[in-house]
Amino acid sequence: TVNATATQRWTNAAGFGPSGSWAAGVALAWRLDVGAVASARAQEAAGAAARARLERSTRDARDAVSTAWNQVRAGIPRARAARAEEAASEGAARTARERLSTGAGTELEALLAERDAFSARVSRVQADADLGYARVLLRIAAARRIEGEVTR
Repeated sequence: TVNATATQRWTNAAGFGPSGSWAAGVALAWRLDVGAVASARAQEAAGAAARARLERSTRDARDAVSTAWNQVRAGIPRARAARAEEAASEGAARTARERLSTGAGTELEALLAERDAFSARVSRVQADADLGYARVLLRIAAARRIEGEVTR
């Protein structure tokens, strides 16, 4: 705050000093509001924390999409390999049954081939389920609508 004052005095009485005098003054007052400074610093820190949370959330979202994408990319060849293994095991089981029926093979060979074919089917189903799960995770991470989802 800046205040300025000026006064002037005239007198005709003898003995009171000079007949005219004047005075001027300037007053400067500065008030420092420590609470406002602390509040501004707290708001600045809160803004920095919010920016850090935003950056972390953005990074986490990108990482989730990247991880889901990599799971899908890895699941596709795994599912193809499981299908090829299933087809090969089914062929081996057919061959073992034919050999058993002609008397050239043993029942143990046929049972082992059937077991291997069943394990290959289980592996194929698991690989397909894992691939489907990875695709759902990718859609969720990418914030897309999932088929069959109820919208509100």
